[in-house]
Amino acid sequence: MKIIKLNKSIYIFLFIFLLTILLSLCATNFSSVKTTTELFIYSVFPSLFPFILFTELVLKSGLIYDISKYLNFISKIFKLSNNSSIPIILGFLCGFPAGSKVVDNLYSKGMLTKTEANVLISFVNNCSPIFILTTVGISMYNNISIGTLLLISHILASIIIGFIYSHTIIHEKKDFLKYNSVNSYQNGENLQNISKFELLQKSILNSFTTLSFIFGFMIIFNLFADILLVFIKNFTSNIYILNILTGIFEVTRRS
Repeated sequence: MKIIKLNKSIYIFLFIFLLTILLSLCATNFSSVKTTTELFIYSVFPSLFPFILFTELVLKSGLIYDISKYLNFISKIFKLSNNSSIPIILGFLCGFPAGSKVVDNLYSKGMLTKTEANVLISFVNNCSPIFILTTVGISMYNNISIGTLLLISHILASIIIGFIYSHTIIHEKKDFLKYNSVNSYQNGENLQNISKFELLQKSILNSFTTLSFIFGFMIIFNLFADILLVFIKNFTSNIYILNILTGIFEVTRRS
């Protein structure tokens, strides 16, 4: 009973604390949300929407599954089953959330073991190459070379993590797998019953849903970083320290 009352007291305290901060720093909050919104509308949305839409169309049309048949050697590098090729390809070519969505779908259909799904999630949930090159490289730094360097570093880091993780875990037995080929997954989607217009319509809807999540997280983390910045400035005015501390929360922050 005391624990329940304590939890309620903590929630009430957090509610009052957050409300006080939002009211006392309303000018900072307004500026933060406005800046983030402008960044999203003029930089993030134009650079990501075409690529996310392309990803959705490729996924729903089943084209990626035909391509993956010829790239099964990729999964062998990480000592995973052939079905792992799809999320690996999408994770590196299309970025978040394509890779993780396919991992979830394959696992729910019994085409991946739990261990394989955990290994894949550790290195296929990457940033979109277009996002790094255009939004970060061109839009934020106005330098494609910086974007290219960040992209190469990002890809190499993911490959190293996947290679180390997949070669050090104890693999589960795959006797319970329901399917042995990518074709089973594709056929389960009933793609032949979807018209071209419906395919485009669903792809657009999913693209906007994904972008709305990205927009929401950008606002939350930038808002938190700007509020934190107000308090940190009371202890230090070093611009490098401030940028490092606040930059941890959101990669799209501008100094």
